[in-house]
Amino acid sequence: MLKLRTFEKCATKIMGINMETIINLPVYGIRVVLTKNKVADTNGNYYKSGKIDSLLLVDDGKEFRTTSNNGFDAAIHGIEALILAHACAGIYIESPEYIEGITTAVTAISNYFGD
Repeated sequence: MLKLRTFEKCATKIMGINMETIINLPVYGIRVVLTKNKVADTNGNYYKSGKIDSLLLVDDGKEFRTTSNNGFDAAIHGIEALILAHACAGIYIESPEYIEGITTAVTAISNYFGD
């Protein structure tokens, strides 16, 4: 069974009530879950929070990588954090151009670290 890692972050101001939006990207098993929270900060602002799951660091012999490398892992964590931050900020992460950017970045990281 695959085990997905999850990052959670708080990003952008919004108005609204509790509600989830799930975005499944067509690469690397990336899934972003955005939540509108009815919890305001001290200034009365509402924030969108979210989490991201992917198969990028799953080691089952069938997915993207099969070895452990701390530099590679850190770079992939950075890509996942950036995708989540963009989604929380309202950037359209489902566009073909954005997906191509993810693929290019992951390929470059893989080439650099030899994974």
